[in-house]
Amino acid sequence: MIWPDHIRLLSFPAAMCCPLFFWNAIVYGMFSRVLPIGDQERKKFFYFGLTSLSLSIYSFGSVFLYSSPNHQVAYFWNKWQGATLVPVFICFVLFTTAQLGLKGIYWRKILPWFSSIFFPMMIWGNLFVVPSPAPKVITIGSYHTTIFENQLGWMAIPFFIYVLGNLFFLGFLWAKTYWGKWPQRLHFFAFLFFLAAAINDILVVTEVYHFFYLLELGFVVFILAMSMQLFRDYLKKSREIESLSEEMRFLMSTISHDFYSPLISIEGFSERLAKDAVKMSDSEVHYLERIQANSRYLRDLVAEISDYLTIGRAKELDEWVDAGQVVRQALAILDIPQHRTHYEILLPDAWPKVWGSEKRLKQIFLNLMQNSLKYGDPDRFYVRVRWEASKGGVTFCFDDKGPGIPPHLKDKIFTTFFREQRSQPGIGLGLAIVKKSVENLGGRVWVDTEYTEGARFCFWLPEYKEES
Repeated sequence: MIWPDHIRLLSFPAAMCCPLFFWNAIVYGMFSRVLPIGDQERKKFFYFGLTSLSLSIYSFGSVFLYSSPNHQVAYFWNKWQGATLVPVFICFVLFTTAQLGLKGIYWRKILPWFSSIFFPMMIWGNLFVVPSPAPKVITIGSYHTTIFENQLGWMAIPFFIYVLGNLFFLGFLWAKTYWGKWPQRLHFFAFLFFLAAAINDILVVTEVYHFFYLLELGFVVFILAMSMQLFRDYLKKSREIESLSEEMRFLMSTISHDFYSPLISIEGFSERLAKDAVKMSDSEVHYLERIQANSRYLRDLVAEISDYLTIGRAKELDEWVDAGQVVRQALAILDIPQHRTHYEILLPDAWPKVWGSEKRLKQIFLNLMQNSLKYGDPDRFYVRVRWEASKGGVTFCFDDKGPGIPPHLKDKIFTTFFREQRSQPGIGLGLAIVKKSVENLGGRVWVDTEYTEGARFCFWLPEYKEES
């Protein structure tokens, strides 16, 4: 029975695989952007999506290669197939690097970049594919069909040796990672089937023996197996995050209630004792002052940790907030005249309204001003606040005339509990709270290292409107 020439039997598997790979790429590409997972998990989903997208392009070429009645068209799509094998390999290597957590520079940098050299070789001249105008009859059961199967160029064999050599070593790493784990071991066998399908196709195309091309089927088995694995990883990570969230809620409740109660008692009793300080010896007064200082420190510590933990977790009302009003409230809380005899505060005449939580915005402004007050000139306090529309949002900058921030510390200062000057009061959470609050509002914060008269902190928020 002769299969109709205008409908090629061999194009059916590729025609079915192409949309499967494409939609898998869309799904995992979207997952990498919207799922609440860490950076490493996002990389897994993103590279897996790119691998699926590359495979869909490969299958798209297969459809036209096996269904074309013209040898020149078949030659074009055969070169297309060879070229798409390069991004398939690169994306798979990057996915494996993220999935297995490979740290070596060879897998992360050298191999992907070096592999890209093969891409122009696939499409230039006859290095990878040599046109063959004679059709070839393929027999599948009682069906017969003809295809224009081209010959391999001299570059094909080195490319296959290079790719398979790296894939076999990656297979060893997969086996090392998953062999003792079930059902993850199933995904290692899926990878072996994919390798076997690739080897089969190479042997068939080099006419070592005659059989069917299985590469698309090998791709499908591996992609489906890894899709299940990634979903399983995500569900496991989600459960871990939920468990951690429960622990965090318990910790916040404990901090806000169980820690505050004894601290209030200690402060109350120490204040009561301080009233009779005239009856105490110098050493007793010293110890009492240390008790009071440490209780205040612990109270501030509990308050700042509680604030840091609640950012992004507690439900807060988002609304249009007058930035100028929030800055004035922060200045009133600080009461600069109480701390400095000489001070200069420069504020703009007009302020924008920004979208967010008034509490968080006040926390940002207050912590930045406290930072300027703490590390600024002890004799004369200076702060200048300005804003400007930029990059679709609004940027606020705080300038002071303190010692400034060394360039090598511009990122460290936003980490939790970092304190360069241990002699200064505080626990090292102020700027960490600023960073987390700004990012929770969809913005970012940084230190302007080009400012040399002191320190300049800037932060950008995405939504604002100017006063009419």
